[in-house]
Amino acid sequence: MSKVIIWNQENKCMAVTIPAQNCGMTIEQIAKKDVPTKNYKIIDSQELDKLDNKFRDAWTCDSKMNPSIDINLARDIWKNRIRQARQPVLEKLDIDYMKALEANEDTTNIVKYKNELRDLPQSPDIESAKSIEDLQKIWHNLLGDK
Repeated sequence: MSKVIIWNQENKCMAVTIPAQNCGMTIEQIAKKDVPTKNYKIIDSQELDKLDNKFRDAWTCDSKMNPSIDINLARDIWKNRIRQARQPVLEKLDIDYMKALEANEDTTNIVKYKNELRDLPQSPDIESAKSIEDLQKIWHNLLGDK
């Protein structure tokens, strides 16, 4: 097991310092030298494996300096993930819509899907999500894999 140093940066996102194995300093010396705050914690790197990497920018240290995920930051990350995933789908639906118009076909379902995808990042379910697991349930089947 290797040790790492964690602390909250000014933006509240957790920073992780991974010491070089052959630097000739103890991890405590490295922390005193390199960490810009006195509020840090030395942990086993395996503790970070419990956190979902999809939400890396929401990693934070709680009040006891334990690694955790800030649900508010995670909500923003999930909204952006939805926006990125829906972009190519919306582009395809735009083409399908234009083709349907040219062929004088019904566009009702296309418009319905486009509106569902546009509205997904503003879903009240995202704001009410209490956990990462809750967030990951909020996905549209048109978006493909999460």
